[in-house]
Amino acid sequence: VQESRDGAIVSSLEKRLSASSDVPIHRTTFLQNIRKLNMNDEEKLEHRMNISVGSSPKPRGISLRRCCCYTWTSCSVAFVIVMVLGIQGLLWNEGTTNSDKISFPPASGLVVEGNDTSQDTSSPPLVNLYQPTVPSYPPPSPPPRLPPPPLTPLSPIPDLAFLPGNPVLLPCNPPVFQDYWPVPVGRKGETGEIANPLNVSVNSAWLGEWKVVREDPGRKEAVVEAMKHAWKGYSYYAFGFDELRPLTKYGVNNFGGLGLTIIDSLDSLWLMGLTEEFDKARKWVAEELSFDKNVIVSVFETTIRILGGLLSAYDLTGEVVFAIKAEELGRRLLRAFETPSGIPYHRLNLRSGEGTYIFTTTSGRTIKSASLAEVGTLQLEFNALSRVSGDPIFERVAARAFEVLTTEVSPRMDSGLYPTFLQTEDLIWTAQQDISFGSHGDSFYEYLLKVWIQRRGSSEFDILHTMWTQSMDDMINVLLQPSLNFTFIAERRFFQIFRQMDHLACFAPGMLDLGAPVVTSSVANLNYSNAAEQVLKTCVQMYHATVTGLAPETTTFPTSGTAALNTRTSPANYQRPETVESLFVNFRRTGDQKMRDQAWTIFQAFEQHSRVDSGGYSGFTDVNFSPPPKDNYMQSFFLAETLKYLFLIYSESKILPLDVWVLNTEAHPLQVQCHI
Repeated sequence: VQESRDGAIVSSLEKRLSASSDVPIHRTTFLQNIRKLNMNDEEKLEHRMNISVGSSPKPRGISLRRCCCYTWTSCSVAFVIVMVLGIQGLLWNEGTTNSDKISFPPASGLVVEGNDTSQDTSSPPLVNLYQPTVPSYPPPSPPPRLPPPPLTPLSPIPDLAFLPGNPVLLPCNPPVFQDYWPVPVGRKGETGEIANPLNVSVNSAWLGEWKVVREDPGRKEAVVEAMKHAWKGYSYYAFGFDELRPLTKYGVNNFGGLGLTIIDSLDSLWLMGLTEEFDKARKWVAEELSFDKNVIVSVFETTIRILGGLLSAYDLTGEVVFAIKAEELGRRLLRAFETPSGIPYHRLNLRSGEGTYIFTTTSGRTIKSASLAEVGTLQLEFNALSRVSGDPIFERVAARAFEVLTTEVSPRMDSGLYPTFLQTEDLIWTAQQDISFGSHGDSFYEYLLKVWIQRRGSSEFDILHTMWTQSMDDMINVLLQPSLNFTFIAERRFFQIFRQMDHLACFAPGMLDLGAPVVTSSVANLNYSNAAEQVLKTCVQMYHATVTGLAPETTTFPTSGTAALNTRTSPANYQRPETVESLFVNFRRTGDQKMRDQAWTIFQAFEQHSRVDSGGYSGFTDVNFSPPPKDNYMQSFFLAETLKYLFLIYSESKILPLDVWVLNTEAHPLQVQCHI
């Protein structure tokens, strides 16, 4: 402002001096003089500007105090004018209709998951990470909602080798009523009596022997209290949003605004007997949850978290609202399978049904790709949805994608190991053929076994068990590597072994313990059990190797010598559940108290470093510092998986027996199915 006023004054003085005399004026010297400020000069500005050239006085400075006064006066007048115009605009706005008002087109560009802020279908909204705003009162009337466009029927799907006919699928062991919970779980409601999620079936021969164990009430109650604390933070600061940012105390919609944490937490709240919290979540699902949103979501994440969470809540409680919502979502997800190859899209617009693949670059060529885990981790949920809805279409599209993935995509080096990415147009694996039991590969191998378990070992699905056995054999022979006193599952990149292991791969010991008792060879049984024991020991050591007692995202292992584990490759901690998941399954198999003790050590590390006093838990950016820097995110799977597995390991064995319930990769329990 000062410089602008100086320029105006200089221009005015130059004009006056030029008009009154032919004396030349040196502009630079004049400007330097005019900017010498005299703080005590109180003369009128007009008087100071009337400089006599004949007497040639030195131009006097301009008062900074006076300039500030004029500036403040101008701003005050401008503020009053803006306020008056604003009030007039509001009055005019109230007298106009919606059609009279100016509308602005939505922003265009790369679209990812976000809030449904507009009914316009031409351009989905961008990711919206913001603090909730305070609503105005009275709230404006919402515009009328247009009905969603009808979903076009899917193309005919050929008969599948993995799906013999269209069998009627029912739970093998429907839940039974038992007086177990300290709070009443069964209630009378619109759907009748709600079943208790317990079953007395233990030591079932078809899936091997399970140990009968008693609960640990003290540790179990500590985990329930942690669940209450996590839910309190989310419920108070972010209810209805996808996830909580616990440090800044607000919610974010990074998953399309589908209430991810609510749905991911439904079965955990129910199993832990938190009926008040569950009722609040159920009410939101019934009254607020809508999938008619112009947002783009991950097909894989939406299936395992949202669809799996709703189906699990229905299987545990019998409340029809969860089945209705699950089927509504499932019918929208069917559009992802309308592709020439049957390989589903990576992302899908829930309203329009438009899908896209991953784009990767190979040899300078951009290609459409799909991830092994994302294509091969849909069957449990879609099978369960066919059982719940009575419509076999869901099961058939997932089985078709799985069949293409395992029989039509070629070539690959190892018969039991699958590369992490494939080209969807050519149906070939990517050239480097990277192999991983971590990111992009893990849950494919998990579902080979668990889909077979879901069908109660039906002979029609023995091919899945055979494929899983072959994969485990090749994993042990190719990827299992020694390091000092540890054994880990390495990765293969560009046909070379990389001596690092993701925390995600720590699900493998639990998977081996789950499937080892039902392999046909006693030698393989022993190999699987030994591999599970050694890798689980390594996963636990990944926690002990840091000053915080929390494992990093990735650990690198030395080739020889006495070098310590390298926990700085990817030092973040996202509150992942894989290690406690494997501890839980191993404890159910062996009854070894050491599994409970190791899980308790991990839980205490979360309590010490991750807990936020105002509510919720936060992840970390680097576990090698104490205290570790927090990342200000509470992942929904911390409630859905990590705390649930900790609760189950301290519960008695009749809660969710693993021969009656199969847990999907997000730890949502689904009932085992039978053919009749």
